[in-house]
Amino acid sequence: MNLQLKSTTFIALESYYGSSQLSTLQQPWGAMNLMQVVGAVSFQHRRLDILDDMDPAIADINKQCWQTDAKSRPTFAEIMAVLKPLLKPIIASAETR
Repeated sequence: MNLQLKSTTFIALESYYGSSQLSTLQQPWGAMNLMQVVGAVSFQHRRLDILDDMDPAIADINKQCWQTDAKSRPTFAEIMAVLKPLLKPIIASAETR
């Protein structure tokens, strides 16, 4: 498997298991299996829709992670720097229950 295919496969996996599932609590891509998702993302350049009610910071991370060039994608540390402030209100809310 060449580097470009590995790179687009990573994007497909992120799309398959990514934030859409977390924000909708549903399986993204409907009835497609993993290999169909890899094909759709890798070869047809398809992406999941950004939901209207998705937090803009999460939507931006999605768009950055979908970049074809791996060097254009954020690092894990960059993603966590964006996510940490978003997690604090969730954790505080859960502790008050």
